[in-house]
Amino acid sequence: MKKLVKLGIAAALVGAIAYSIPPVRERMQAACASFQEDFENRERQLRAALMPETTPLS
Repeated sequence: MKKLVKLGIAAALVGAIAYSIPPVRERMQAACASFQEDFENRERQLRAALMPETTPLS
């Protein structure tokens, strides 16, 4: 358990250091924006497939 906590702290520290470097920060932000766009598109597709706009009453 202690090793897992230490590993988590180390990963957070490395991420913070990487985020402080401007080119790395830009790539991280671009990847996040791309992921969000893909997620929204996929969610829209799933909603269209699973919940049609018109549902019969019987």
